[in-house]
Amino acid sequence: MAASSFKEWLAEQHKKLPSEQDQQQKKEEWLNALESLYVQLHAWLRQDDPQEIVKTWTSSETIEEEDLGVYSAPLLHFVLNHRMVTAKPVARNVIGPARGGGPAGPIHPVRGEGLVDLQGSARTVHLYRVRDVENKHRWVIVDQDQLTFKDLDKATFEDALQRLFS
Repeated sequence: MAASSFKEWLAEQHKKLPSEQDQQQKKEEWLNALESLYVQLHAWLRQDDPQEIVKTWTSSETIEEEDLGVYSAPLLHFVLNHRMVTAKPVARNVIGPARGGGPAGPIHPVRGEGLVDLQGSARTVHLYRVRDVENKHRWVIVDQDQLTFKDLDKATFEDALQRLFS
C-alpha cells in the first residue's frame, strides 16, 4: 500500500475535526462549569471560614484537548499553614464514573463531561462532572481508597479538603 501524501493526510485530518462552532460551544460550556464549581467551592468554604483562615485565589493554565483545542482554564488555589491544595481542571472529555445503583456505588467507566483534580502535596482527589438520569449535570467526588464515589456537596468537599491539608 502506497503511503498517502502529506496533502492527502491533512485533508483526512480536516474531515475528523469538529466544527468550530461545536468546539467553541463545548469549550464555553466547560469553562462556565468550572467557574460555577469554583464559586460553589468557595461559598462552601466561607460558610465555615468567614475569617478567611484558608486563603484562596485563582490563576489560569493552558490546556490542550483533542476536541477543544488549546484554551486557558482557571485554577482555584487554597492555602492553609503554608500548604496548598489546587483545584486543577484536567480535561472536559474524560472517562468518568457512573452510578451503579443506590446512593453510592462502585465505579463503572463511562464518558464523563469533565475532570477536576483537587491536588494536595501528597494526594489527589478527583471530581467528575457527569449527567444524571434526568440528563442534568452534577459533580461527583471519587474515593480512590474504596473505589466509590459520592455526590459532591459541602460535607464531601470539606472532608476532601481536610484530608488534602493533613
